[in-house]
Amino acid sequence: MKTNVLDRDLRRMAPAERERAIAKLAADAFDRPNGEMVALDAQIARLEKQHGKTSAQMRADLEAGRVTETMEICEWMQLLEIKEHLAGAPRELGGPVPRVRPP
Repeated sequence: MKTNVLDRDLRRMAPAERERAIAKLAADAFDRPNGEMVALDAQIARLEKQHGKTSAQMRADLEAGRVTETMEICEWMQLLEIKEHLAGAPRELGGPVPRVRPP
C-alpha cells in the first residue's frame, strides 16, 4: 500500500518519525506499478503450461529452428523481453529499485 502524508503532518512529526516517513515515501515512489511483474509472470506461466516447456526451452527451440514461430509464440517471446527489460531497466522504466537507507 502506498503511503500518503500531508506536508503539514510531516512538519509536525518528531525528527526520527519524519525520517521514517520520508524514507517510506521515497521507497513507495520508486516501486514499480503494482502487479505488473505478477501479471507478466502469470501470462508466461500459462504459455509454458500450455506448450509443456519452459520459456528457456522454447527460446532455445526457436533459435535452433526446432519450432515454427506462431503469433502466440511471438507474443510469448515479447512478454519475456518485456520482463527481462523491466528486471534490468533503470527505475524510471520500472526496473530494480535501489533500497533507500535512512541517513
